[in-house]
Amino acid sequence: LEGTKNSQPLESLGANTDIIYGRDTLNSNTVVPLSTGVEVRVARGALDPYTGMVVCDTAVHDAACACVVEVSFDNGETYTSSQKVYTFYDEPVVSAVVPSCRLITGEALQYVKGSGLSGAGTFTKVRFTSVGLDPVVVPAEWDHKNNCLVCKSPPFPKGAVTVEVALNGQQYSPHTTQVLYFEPPAVTMLMPDCCTLGAEMTEITLTCINPVEGLKVRLRGDSFPRDLVLE
Repeated sequence: LEGTKNSQPLESLGANTDIIYGRDTLNSNTVVPLSTGVEVRVARGALDPYTGMVVCDTAVHDAACACVVEVSFDNGETYTSSQKVYTFYDEPVVSAVVPSCRLITGEALQYVKGSGLSGAGTFTKVRFTSVGLDPVVVPAEWDHKNNCLVCKSPPFPKGAVTVEVALNGQQYSPHTTQVLYFEPPAVTMLMPDCCTLGAEMTEITLTCINPVEGLKVRLRGDSFPRDLVLE
């Protein structure tokens, strides 16, 4: 017995669809006709004739816990003993994304921080949304080293983009944050464009295309022992 999702938040109150599949789900010797449903410990399910999977809605539950999913094909007389675990969890809260700005080309690691995220598993998804645009969903996993979720940021048009998390891949938490997508900046003018050797700090004014708040300026040259980064 397997499942397409193995958890759900408590606040969903069971408004969730689960798909269960495994060996013998097409057993013709069951007492209850499969067309009318099979009995599941937490809800009544039905067989999807196209996939051979059992589909059910989870029941209401008000406490975080892990439970074993069992299926009966004889109207509750006997149940499977596959020991597959299903978890009810508290709603996760997304508090920050690192970095908070991202090039529109995406395709870089995005770290998602917050509370209640450590329960991430196989089905965890991060959704990037913006008004008037189709949402983009990417897989995510728990990063034990940085104590947060990590995913690959998708390409997205310029602007503020909302970041949402669904630990079970279906129910996205309402506690979200935003990442700013921006076009690559370019320097068009420097004022001044030089200074004397050994001079005290000189203020440089840059004229840029696509400037963003919090950008850094780097000076590179063959004679520098290292790159100089200016805040």
